[in-house]
Amino acid sequence: MSDVGPAVAGRTASVLIVDDDADNREVLGEVLSDAGYSVVFARDGAEALALLRGLRPDVILLDLNMPIMDGLEFRAAQRRDPALARIPTVVMTALDHFRQWIGELAPTEMVAKPLKLAQLLSIVRRYAQAS
Repeated sequence: MSDVGPAVAGRTASVLIVDDDADNREVLGEVLSDAGYSVVFARDGAEALALLRGLRPDVILLDLNMPIMDGLEFRAAQRRDPALARIPTVVMTALDHFRQWIGELAPTEMVAKPLKLAQLLSIVRRYAQAS
């Protein structure tokens, strides 16, 4: 792991991973931490919104299919809040029919599961640097 992670305005770039699957959170967290990012986790959209009251990550990685508050509901709430709407949000989903929600989600980007970790790292790097 690098001693100095990807920097944004002199600080380590941060990523919020919103996924109900513990294995997905663990793998993504490890990959991003090893790449030097500060990583925060949420198990569903409601938990993510609560975290965002005091946290402004550089990028959000969002699963769609979650209990309590799914990715569609989270995105709707995020987009209603001007401060949160500006955070780049990458939607990750295994759902084959996710493209039907592109207009409603208005994601920064969408990636299909199973994830290609090199591709995901490239996406996170691009949006974290643009923050």
